[in-house]
Amino acid sequence: MARWSYTRDNFIAGEWSKSAQGKISDPRYKQALNQCRNCVLLEEGACARRPGFMELGPTYLGYVGVTEPFWLSNNLTVHLEITTDFAGGFPGTSLTSASSFLRFWAPANAAMSSTGNSSWNLLPDNYIAVTSIDKGNPCLLTLGATPSPAWATGDEIYFVRDPASAPGNAPTINGRQFYLVMVTATTAFMYDSVTGASIDGSALNYTAGADFAAHVKRIALPYINPYAPPAIRIVQAEKNAWFFYAGVEPRVLQLGPSITTTYKTIPYSFSLIKSGLVSTVSNTYDGPYLDPPSGTSQQGNDTATLSSMSSTTPTITVATGIFTAVTDVGRQIRVWSQPPLYNSATNYSAAAVVTFDGAYYYATTAPGAAGIPPGSTTTIAGVSTLPWTPVTNQAVWRYGVITAVTNSTLATLALNKDFSAVSANGTGSVESYQLGLYTDTGSVYPTGGSVHQGRLILFGAVPNRFDMSASNAFSYAAPDNIQPSVDGMQTTGTPFFSPTDQYGTVSDNNGIAYTTNDSLLSDIVWMTPEHEGLIVHTVHGEYMLSASGTSGIITPTDIGIQAASKFGTSVYVKPVRVGSAVIFVQNLGIAVLEYLADVFKAGKYVGRHLNTDAKHFTTPIGMGDLGIKALAYQEETTPTLWAVTNSGSLLGCVYRRSGTFASVPPDMYGWSKHTHGNGRTFIWVSRIRYPPLSKSMARSRSGSSAGPTAPTPLSVAASSDRAPTTARM
Repeated sequence: MARWSYTRDNFIAGEWSKSAQGKISDPRYKQALNQCRNCVLLEEGACARRPGFMELGPTYLGYVGVTEPFWLSNNLTVHLEITTDFAGGFPGTSLTSASSFLRFWAPANAAMSSTGNSSWNLLPDNYIAVTSIDKGNPCLLTLGATPSPAWATGDEIYFVRDPASAPGNAPTINGRQFYLVMVTATTAFMYDSVTGASIDGSALNYTAGADFAAHVKRIALPYINPYAPPAIRIVQAEKNAWFFYAGVEPRVLQLGPSITTTYKTIPYSFSLIKSGLVSTVSNTYDGPYLDPPSGTSQQGNDTATLSSMSSTTPTITVATGIFTAVTDVGRQIRVWSQPPLYNSATNYSAAAVVTFDGAYYYATTAPGAAGIPPGSTTTIAGVSTLPWTPVTNQAVWRYGVITAVTNSTLATLALNKDFSAVSANGTGSVESYQLGLYTDTGSVYPTGGSVHQGRLILFGAVPNRFDMSASNAFSYAAPDNIQPSVDGMQTTGTPFFSPTDQYGTVSDNNGIAYTTNDSLLSDIVWMTPEHEGLIVHTVHGEYMLSASGTSGIITPTDIGIQAASKFGTSVYVKPVRVGSAVIFVQNLGIAVLEYLADVFKAGKYVGRHLNTDAKHFTTPIGMGDLGIKALAYQEETTPTLWAVTNSGSLLGCVYRRSGTFASVPPDMYGWSKHTHGNGRTFIWVSRIRYPPLSKSMARSRSGSSAGPTAPTPLSVAASSDRAPTTARM
């Protein structure tokens, strides 16, 4: 007899689109829902009501922005808040539509009091005691000491309240951010950071006590596009984070030491510096470089002449006009000096050096006549003599920067070391030179990066090309052998890109410049480290970059790239690693793919569409929800892949894979849609880590909201922003 029942034991297939609801023979059909809104699909199978969002606080002056995690050594995160001003400034400011800013949301602890939330607060860089707040409008804040460094108009503060203060002592300043317009070094008018409204001191009812003003750490960014924040690529390399943006020299965010104040010690600090890939002072990277210009040298490259072999600031005259005035100043350059080619018509003197059959020779005595090449004997004073002696290290590279351009063939250099060790080569011995890849000429800079096997990888400046720094896995030393490199991934030191050592020898530890030689000019948009190597994502397809050796370590002499698939990856959405799989958005922004290595064939990857049955959530760019623009994954308390669409929707997909066979579907994957109870739209989502929770943070248009998580005792919930919950079969 046929059996029929309304009972279902799980709902982990999530919401299905109308066009997918006819698939009654699909095994997942009975687990699917006609609608799943503001629900969390639990891996146990239940469909539970989503908790509310925990609001961290407003962004800087309420500006639109994004957040990205910076991972600390204790597995905690500091969240980087990047905002841009495109609505004008507040009173007393000169902010324009070309301003971007960086602030830091840090885990609250005993050293840093909260700004309205018990788990997170804005990272300060100083605490100053509060002397008074007058009753004017705007009210005047008076500090008990002069801040160092000085505070400026546009800075923000929040108050660390005296625990002994009575509850009635100006409670409206608790947990709020205030914007300052400085009057003197120790006084400032106060405004609300979000609305810009002046603070009426007569309504505060403030009584001076032991309160402190915490000065919010804020860094100005160089990006002038009001839509810059989502396009900024951030790559963390241990204690540094590289910021990439098209047409702008990369910046490096450095994790610094603690800061001691009169109130409490701030546990860490941050600073932002230029990368130095272009510098008028020195070349700290030794690469990456362009190929040498072609010419008439021994190697078929362009030749040049130096003004001095004993100076680190010589001029160089090249045979072919290649320098561009102004914008080539600061560009890297690499210069190769080599003994001149042996000339049979020359009568050489003692101490002459030459190149012969690819080797270098030194005249220990004058050959006595022309036409006596190295390896030949001559009779001197009745004795058969070999006048030429083989020598090594007679040809060297020096690297530096261009400090001035006189014309297209003449420039002034600042080298890391002079050529005095090979002065016998002569000033006209420059047999090759290479200009730096990155330059202000056309604003050629990397647009993205990655870190793999101790190498920093830069890409995006030239189609199909990427550059890998020297590997710290080989205890790399600087190419001149006199300036050992500190591990470039650490707090100090530089990731050298030297293609050879100073003598032109290529070793496993040298940098790598590689071109994919694809049939299409494909900009590399992302690189994802994998156990087999690196997945190279382009808009046209995916490639596997790997070494052929058993060690799996990529070196200049052991590197190869093979096409893996032709899905194409979104330029805007960073792929995320989830267990053994990589999840990325296809380049139209519609499909979400699970990318998994085929265990039966090395280098082969299989892509499975995770949202085939729920594509009504991610319609193409230019239609409906405009596609996905951000992904994040949380492992606990329920495994969920979060996505934000360009129209401001927040999507969730419960996802779990326990097996590694690409032919077997994930254990579960089901989609749901979420709305904000206060009617806000979502603009970004990223992962945060703070014990005992690992969750995602959704950035709404009015501020930062953390969550959601499963409805357990560990969940962060706020009843004030609950949205209507529906789950219908």
